[in-house]
Amino acid sequence: MSKYRRGSPSVVRVRQIVMYLAHVALGLSPAQIALVLDRDRSSVKLALRVIEDGRDDPAFDQFLARLEESLKCERGGI
Repeated sequence: MSKYRRGSPSVVRVRQIVMYLAHVALGLSPAQIALVLDRDRSSVKLALRVIEDGRDDPAFDQFLARLEESLKCERGGI
């Protein structure tokens, strides 16, 4: 059995979104995200690609853009 349990598809999707936002909005590197979330760096890189590809959907893109904006505001970036 693998070291990591994936969880349900909805949990996997949320984790991928968290990884993406940590990278894009918070500026963490894939290695830092992997360490914090106890994942492999290659898993983080895959998640970043999956979410970026998903941004082709306008509704999903808008959803992520609002989350990014909120995180950046919380950090004092805007």
